[in-house]
Amino acid sequence: MAIPPEVSVYLERSRENLAAAESEFWQGRFNTSASRAYYAAFLAAVAMLLHAGVPQPTGGRIWDHGFVQAEFVRRFIHRRKLYPAEYAAVLDNLMERRHRADYRLTPVSRRQADRSRSDARRFVERIIDVIRDERGEGP
Repeated sequence: MAIPPEVSVYLERSRENLAAAESEFWQGRFNTSASRAYYAAFLAAVAMLLHAGVPQPTGGRIWDHGFVQAEFVRRFIHRRKLYPAEYAAVLDNLMERRHRADYRLTPVSRRQADRSRSDARRFVERIIDVIRDERGEGP
C-alpha cells in the first residue's frame, strides 16, 4: 500500500530539513543546524499524525507546534507505544534548542547542535520505519 501524498510531502520536507541540519553543522553554522533539526523532527511528527488520520486542528491552515507535540506523545507513545518513552521529550528538547538558536543572544554550541541533529535523525528515521512497516512496505 502506497504512502498517501500528504504524508509523503511532509516526510520529504522532513528529510530536506535533516539534510540542511547536517550540512549546516559541518559548515559550522550551529544555530541554523539546530533550527533545521527541530523542523526535521516536527515535520516527521506531522507526517505520522497524518498517517494516523489526524486532521489538522485549525481547519487545514497550519499545524500548531504544541498540538503536534502533545498529540504525538499521547497517541504514539502513551497509547499505542510505537515509540520509546524517551521520545516524549525529543520535540520539546529540540524546540528549546531552536528557540535558543533563533531568538536568544547566547548561541547554540557545537555540542548542542550535534545533539540536535543526532536526536532529529533518530526521531525521523524511526517515524519513517513505523510508517513503512504499518503500510506493509518493509525496510
